[in-house]
Amino acid sequence: MKKSVLKIGLFSMVLLGIVSCKNKEKELAEQRITELEIYVDSLKAANADELEANWDKIQMDFDRKNSEASDAITNLDNETKTSSQEKINSSTTKYDELKVSVTAKAEVKKELALTEHQFWLFVYLGKIFREEYILVEEEFKKEKRNSKNSKP
Repeated sequence: MKKSVLKIGLFSMVLLGIVSCKNKEKELAEQRITELEIYVDSLKAANADELEANWDKIQMDFDRKNSEASDAITNLDNETKTSSQEKINSSTTKYDELKVSVTAKAEVKKELALTEHQFWLFVYLGKIFREEYILVEEEFKKEKRNSKNSKP
């Protein structure tokens, strides 16, 4: 009798340990997914200039969090894994939309900066050309006056 009670007790402890591990895996997966969702939402609330300036670090952080979330769901049951993967995909979609927006704005700024640079280059070249034109014009007028003065 004692042996059967001990066997049942041992069996229940093993079963409790297995269930406990499954719950810990599920909690870890939920935590990783929540961290990913919060991170993506915080990016949406951030300043566009800050995002652009720190985009490389942001991308590395997102890739790490996305990888951690994906790794955490590998040992879950199919139903939980499917719902968790949908959450990860949703966060990835939000991130991709933000990425397109930030990179597009960066390209526009780059083009505008180049255009502004070209503008000031033309202004500078125009100023040099104007100064050279004035010098040539003055030289021409001098020669014209000298030629009139030299003709009797």
